[in-house]
Amino acid sequence: MADKCGMEETGFSMRDSMKIKLIVFITLLLLLCPGCGSKTEPEAGQPNLLLISVDTLRADRLGCYGYKRPTSPTIDRLAEEGVLFENAIATSPQTTPSHMSIITGFYPRAHNVYMWGRDENGTYSGRVLSGEIPTLAEILKGYGYTNVAFTGGANVAGKIGFDRGFEIYDEESNSAAAVEWLRENAEEQFFLFYHTYFTHAPYLPLPPYGSRYDPAYLGKIPSYDELTEELGVVKGELWSGIWQALYNRFWSKVNPADPADRYHLHALYDECIGYVDAVFIKELIDTLRTEGILDRTLIVFTSDHGEEFFEHGRKEHDSIYGEVVRVPLIMRLPGALPGGMRIEQLVRGIDIMPTILELLGIPLDVEIQGTSLLAAATDGKELNLKAHSDYNDFFPPVIDSIRSGPWFLLMDQRTRSGGEPGDGSLPRFFQLFNTDDDPGETRNLAEKYPEVAARLRTELRALRIESSRKHAEEGADQEKAAVDRWNVERLKALGYL
Repeated sequence: MADKCGMEETGFSMRDSMKIKLIVFITLLLLLCPGCGSKTEPEAGQPNLLLISVDTLRADRLGCYGYKRPTSPTIDRLAEEGVLFENAIATSPQTTPSHMSIITGFYPRAHNVYMWGRDENGTYSGRVLSGEIPTLAEILKGYGYTNVAFTGGANVAGKIGFDRGFEIYDEESNSAAAVEWLRENAEEQFFLFYHTYFTHAPYLPLPPYGSRYDPAYLGKIPSYDELTEELGVVKGELWSGIWQALYNRFWSKVNPADPADRYHLHALYDECIGYVDAVFIKELIDTLRTEGILDRTLIVFTSDHGEEFFEHGRKEHDSIYGEVVRVPLIMRLPGALPGGMRIEQLVRGIDIMPTILELLGIPLDVEIQGTSLLAAATDGKELNLKAHSDYNDFFPPVIDSIRSGPWFLLMDQRTRSGGEPGDGSLPRFFQLFNTDDDPGETRNLAEKYPEVAARLRTELRALRIESSRKHAEEGADQEKAAVDRWNVERLKALGYL
């Protein structure tokens, strides 16, 4: 009784006491739950993360993937000190869906975030990632990471879901800003995402790059200096409003039938890669080294898609052949990953997120479509993965594919007239390639191996069904966001508007 009277004298009742205990209990729960409330402190020694995506970078243009030109000494060194995946396949030939697959672990048909499109009112807009699907940054934020991104915006604009979980989401693709942030925050436990469009068309390597690989070229394709002078561009200023003019003027001077022009396009593209390697990538890596955090930072280097130079009759990235969907994938973390390891087996863009989380020791509490590659990287485990790439941003026509081992089944409704041939075999727009015997994917074997083609067609259909089910489970009702004026200009620069 004395205790009760004492509480009443001090203004507390038994009910108040129970409320306080409940508040304390809930607070402890929030602190112990990584995805709820305040973020938890990262474990001691938990690595930082630097995720680098060089837009439009095909794997076979890097020295570490066998290219003869010295385009990539910095990237090659990463491969020597880490794990290189020789057959990494992007989920899409387009920037938005492919990058969204990288940060969510879902195929495009599941996350359903594709490129910007024009609606019935003439407004450019795009679907926003469902709130039911967590991003890599959101998960890391729950574990105490400080997350920052320095991107090119446009097709990776923050407002469609890419900025979720980031404290800073810079859309000016400013490598200097990324380097400065690293220098000022080296003691932080961080995730830094760096993305650049510098290797995207039009290929305009900055001087002194641009003439090393084809100095004798006398054709009409303009150099960076010639094009900027012609259009009255003041160097060092933002090119707002004239980016599309740069793009259009560049391609207007290209004659695809001229072997000299084709060769020069390759040379300019390689020069762009060399510039990115020597300036952007090297500065980031050197800063980590100078700050003493290189070996405790997981570095993941990749791309969203490659680039084609008329190998199958098209330019830029307008198909899902190997030159477009085979991308570099390199991971470096001394002590956790072996140095100089090369993995031949097929892997996918959707596998990057779960692999990162396992390397960082962070559990993945949601079901995704990707698979961690860590066992393959450290123990050589054969994962027997199948890779699905689609190009359904603006279908019809439907452009879809599946890769399994050496086999590549392509369904491209643009290539052949549709319809069944009448003998029970595949429609004529299906093609089958054996990439071991035919790495250029030029010999259609669908008629020679109808049983392989039929099996892969069934597996492709199953992948579509699974993705559609995932999309329904994770929230089919998606908001749309209109593209802002700044990103309209960036999209024009890249030739999308």
